[in-house]
Amino acid sequence: MTDEEKQGAIEELRVLVQDSRAELGLEDGSSKAETLSQDLSDAWKSPKADDCEDLISEMVTEIYNDWYNLEGALET
Repeated sequence: MTDEEKQGAIEELRVLVQDSRAELGLEDGSSKAETLSQDLSDAWKSPKADDCEDLISEMVTEIYNDWYNLEGALET
């Protein structure tokens, strides 16, 4: 595989990552973590819901960061 072919394959993967982030609502500036956790809190009132709200927010934020880092790694 030539360098040009490798660059083309990496660009295809980067586009797929961008598309996936958009489909998941995790594109740049996304507030998905806050929205999901707030919706849970609004629907389920209990001390356990408060704990779950924080956990969901942390997990979605971590997923967002992982996708963001992957996309950044593919751009270099």
